[in-house]
Formats: sequence, C-alpha cells, structure tokens
Amino acid sequence: MGTCAAGTQQCTDDGLGFTPCVGQVLPDTESCADPVDTNCDGVSPTCPSWTTIGVSSGNAGGAALVTTPGGVVVSGYFAGTMTLGGFQLTSNGGFDHFVAALDNTGQPIWATSWGSIEYDYSSHVAALPSGDIVVATGYRGPMQVGAKPVDFGGDHDVVVVLLSGATGQVQAVKAFPAPDFQGITNVGVSATGEIILLCAQEGTVDWGGGPLVVQGSREVSIRLDQDLSFVSATVLGNIDAVSTNGAFGAGGMAIVSSLQGTDDWGTGPLVSNGSMDALTVRYDDSGAALWGRHDGDAGLQEGTAAAIDAAGGVLAAGHYTGTFDLGNGTPVLSSGWAGYVARFDANGAATWVTSFESSNFTDVYGLADAQGDTIVVGEAHGLLTVGALTLDLSGGGIQAFAARLDATGAPIWLKAVAGGGVSTAYEVVVASNGAVFMTGTSDAGAWIELTSY
Repeated sequence: MGTCAAGTQQCTDDGLGFTPCVGQVLPDTESCADPVDTNCDGVSPTCPSWTTIGVSSGNAGGAALVTTPGGVVVSGYFAGTMTLGGFQLTSNGGFDHFVAALDNTGQPIWATSWGSIEYDYSSHVAALPSGDIVVATGYRGPMQVGAKPVDFGGDHDVVVVLLSGATGQVQAVKAFPAPDFQGITNVGVSATGEIILLCAQEGTVDWGGGPLVVQGSREVSIRLDQDLSFVSATVLGNIDAVSTNGAFGAGGMAIVSSLQGTDDWGTGPLVSNGSMDALTVRYDDSGAALWGRHDGDAGLQEGTAAAIDAAGGVLAAGHYTGTFDLGNGTPVLSSGWAGYVARFDANGAATWVTSFESSNFTDVYGLADAQGDTIVVGEAHGLLTVGALTLDLSGGGIQAFAARLDATGAPIWLKAVAGGGVSTAYEVVVASNGAVFMTGTSDAGAWIELTSY
C-alpha cells in the first residue's frame, strides 16, 4: 500500500541465519513537497493547489487582506499598472495605493486606487459591521481620494478612507497632515464598531483631540467612530529602529514588536534579557492591557506578525538567533537567523512554539487561524526545515513559502508559493468558505494567490 514494500531475506550459507533485508520500504512522514502516500494509509496527502489571481506589471507590495462575508478585500501599493480580472489600475506617479474586493473564488468584484505623484506606501484594511471597508494608508504628497483633496504635512502622513463594501466608492476621507512622521501599522474594528488605528508617530500629531507630543518614535492607538470622528488616542511603547505589527479578533487586539532595554506597553515596566527581545502584548476590546511578555536570550529576537484565533489565543511570529525559550518546556535553537511561530493562551502562557530554520535565513510575515490550525507565510533561502518537513529554497535567491500547522504547532504541509523565483509572502487570511488568500511581491511584481488548504 502506498510506497511501502516488503523486503526479502535469504538463508545464510551455514543455514543458521538470514542475510539483511533487501528492498523493504517502511512508512514515513508525508510531505507536500512530494505528495505521495509515504505513510502507507492508502490515501495521498491533502495538499494545496495554487492559483495566481492578480499581478502588477511594476514594483508593488505591502498588500494587506481582510475577510468579508462573501470573500476578501485586499489593499497594497503599486507602480505602473495593476490588473485584477477586468480591472486595470494605473498609478499617478511613484507608488499608488490599490484596494480590491474579491469573492471567495478569487474573482474581482471592484477595484480602485489613489495616490500622489510621490512614493506612497504602507496600506492596511478592515471591514466594518455595516459591510463597508476602512482603509488606512501612508502618503508623501498632496493628492485626491475620490472627489476629496487631501493635504500633506511635509514628511509622511496617514489618511483613513471609508469605502462602500458593495461598490468601492469613496464614502468619507480623514487625513492627519503633520510636519512630523507618522506611519500606519494596522487598522481594525472593535466589538462596538470603533475603528482602531495602530500608528507609528514621531514628534507632534493632532489625531483629532488636540496636539499629541511623543519623544522618539512611539506606537500610538487611535480610535475613531464609523463617521471617522475622533474618540481617543493612547501612546503605547517605544518602537525606535524596530518593526511592529498588530492583530484584531476575539476579545480585542494583540501587538508584536521588540523590547530594547526598559519599556512599558501598558502592563508595567518590562526589561529585555539582551539587545532585543520578542515582545507580545494582549489588549482587551477597550484597549486596556491584559498581559505582556518578552522572550529572548542575549541574542536578537524580534516579533513580526500576529493573529488572534477563535479561542482568543494569540498567534505570534518573528525571528531569532540563539536560544528561544518560551517556558513551555520545548525551547528552540537556531544556528543562524530563524523564524518562529508561537501560540499564547488567554493568560499569556505559551502552549507551543515551532521553529522555521533554513541553511541561510528565514522570516515569517503573516499568520491566520484556520479552524484551529495556523497558516504561516514568509520568505526563506536555503533548505527550510519545519519539524519533520523540509523544502529546498536554495535556488534563485529569497523565495516565498507557506505552511500549515496543526493545533499543536506540528507542520501539516510546507510549500513554495508565488511560482518560484525571488519572492516574499506578506499576508494571509482564510475566507468564509475555507479558501486561503495570500499576498506578496516577486521579481514579476505583486501577486495574490488562492489555495484550498
């Protein structure tokens, strides 16, 4: 059955024993890298099939995804032209922002774009209870969104755009022009329908409640009503020279970042173990911190992605060097630059951690809950090892990958995506019909892929 086979032995010449068994093939772990029945249960492994549904002809990236009742909405930035089904978008200058709605089969429903003549990037998207779509983007020059002119403050500003979920038409626009830098980290919606912006801020910005002044570079949480009027702004932690990401879901939001020295993200002062620790903080729906933890040794560890599963647990990802011990009894070790994915329960205790290690380096950028499993996307170079599975990504430079982990963190499948070549996978969501949508960039431009996982 499957690849298993019986072996043969012969009697030795003296009649007292047997020669070694020849030809025997025992059951082995199945892998989507070679999807055959190697565990000999009579069934080939269920592996994803991939379909590319959109690509830009120019440089593009940063694509974010959110699920809707009938599919997904994707946003990102592009240069040149972007084609999605029958929709073709053309940028005004350097980079423009695009937003498109797709049904559960990947068919585009509508698509729109906006931007200045400069290089506008960083785009995030969320769905309101009404079905409308809120998009938060960065921009570097005066522009027009729909029929509304948008002023520019002089460095890098944030604008929030409310779109009709049915047509993509612009409903409202709220910009925050300021002379100091601001950048969008993510956008979400609270259980009460408030829009939550996670933003990087330097200097002084008026988010609607009067000038807010910060020292250095800080993460700020801004809450808006659905008409984009101001509710509140809260200064969170220090993000000087580190990446930060956030996720929204059952019970509130989660933030992953890095802790350098001493800092307070709302849980009280935390002190890093080394130069940089991976930081994970959980907040309730009102924005109050529930727990925070930092993990790492004397080396470098950094959080890069987060998701909230259906049970309210936090899925956190990042990269690390040295020993990464979350206190759950299974520390992971790295000989170089490796990625990790971990799950923390409602109290912040680690339930599992899985290492993504290659012969060169690995980064994990996107996570999604999939009915108790976890879909993981990122980039690697070399021979990528996840548990008992391996994937050869040694040819052609950095390559995008996707994996599915079970409820214990063990890998189910591991695949290259984006058609090979130089590529990176940034975001992943699971649609209401179970389809997995992924986005990223490659040497051919931006890509969106759909798979039945």
